[in-house]
Amino acid sequence: MKLLKFEIVKFLKDRRFIILTIIVGIFSFLSGYILYLISPLKDKPSGFLMLSNSLNFIYYFLSIFALVFGVLTFSIEFENGTVHMILLGKYSRFKIIINKMINLFIINIFLLFISFISIIICGLIFSKFEGIIIQGYVLKTSLSLWLYTILTFFLILISLYTYSLMGIFLSIITKSVLPSILLSISLYFLFNILSIFPKIQNFLFPYYLNSAIEFFSKITKGIDISYFPFLLYFFLSNFIYIFLFSFLSIFLFERMEL
Repeated sequence: MKLLKFEIVKFLKDRRFIILTIIVGIFSFLSGYILYLISPLKDKPSGFLMLSNSLNFIYYFLSIFALVFGVLTFSIEFENGTVHMILLGKYSRFKIIINKMINLFIINIFLLFISFISIIICGLIFSKFEGIIIQGYVLKTSLSLWLYTILTFFLILISLYTYSLMGIFLSIITKSVLPSILLSISLYFLFNILSIFPKIQNFLFPYYLNSAIEFFSKITKGIDISYFPFLLYFFLSNFIYIFLFSFLSIFLFERMEL
């Protein structure tokens, strides 16, 4: 518990993390505001539609941020030589890497929460979070749309965490900041490009993140779709990658020579 607290405090005191948090909040708010401005005067989007439209833009940046944070978790320790100081302590390598993984999960929750809250504040200022009613028929209630919003939050969170774990894995392999970042960004674009092709997209976790955003967008427009088959494949795909990246990272870190 002390080790996890140390990791969290270290990130909260890091200027780069503070600056990034501010950037995420401002960018998320502005994305909602800009989308509101460019929409037709007679057809201004509801708060939920503003949220879904904004997520279509910012989730790319959030994914890269999550990936880079995963990379920096160990690559900075390797380059600065501080990893040796950590290993000289009373904690095992297993506890060290597990606490770093938990810390990354908390960081992803925080950044995604800041992003959602910023867009929601924008929606409250310039629009309303109302249900969808067409010709007197209630397609979606406000409560159901809030529930879908919470579900989408957790789906994006799981995908962001998968990216972060991939970053940890790559940082342990390269042991250097710049090569880790270049390799991770290259894989990010490769995965997203490959997820376009129908024959292999079902095996790639970025495809399910794209689909989750698309599903939420359709729901906020009043389109009735079934989430259940998609959720099964979403969780299966992401948890397989989470397990692989976690297992390989732990395996390599416990056996590597430093």
